[in-house]
Amino acid sequence: MKRFAFSLQKVLEVREWKEKRAEAALAAASGRCALLEAELAANAERAAANARERFSPGRTLDDYRAAERFGARLESEKGRLLDSLAKAELAREEARKAWIEANRERELVGKLRDRKMAEYYRAASREETARLDDIGQTSRVARRRREAEEESAAETARGA
Repeated sequence: MKRFAFSLQKVLEVREWKEKRAEAALAAASGRCALLEAELAANAERAAANARERFSPGRTLDDYRAAERFGARLESEKGRLLDSLAKAELAREEARKAWIEANRERELVGKLRDRKMAEYYRAASREETARLDDIGQTSRVARRRREAEEESAAETARGA
């Protein structure tokens, strides 16, 4: 039996490549978001530690001013991180949409290939069944012919 050959195999391979590329872009965008979220969490921890230490006993006015400036810097950094995170989440959403589209296109050709393959193997199975039926029919006819010849030979031998 001849092997199944899908005429759109190259198209399927290109779409699989595009899907993998889109998936890699989505993973990179998700990684950027996770990194920014981790930076935000670290910023929040530093801000909380700064707030706890600001009024601790034994601190001078200079220490208080330094803590205020550090807190202001952390707050501005938090704003920058939130802006960056919002942009990164938009980029991640765009990458997700691109991946969904690439996945849909690949699945479309993949399902067509699966359907054609199933159709091919069903036809091959029918063809093989027909061949086996022909072989069985031929052997049955040959057996009957032999039996008829043996009967006629036996009758000829009895009559002679």
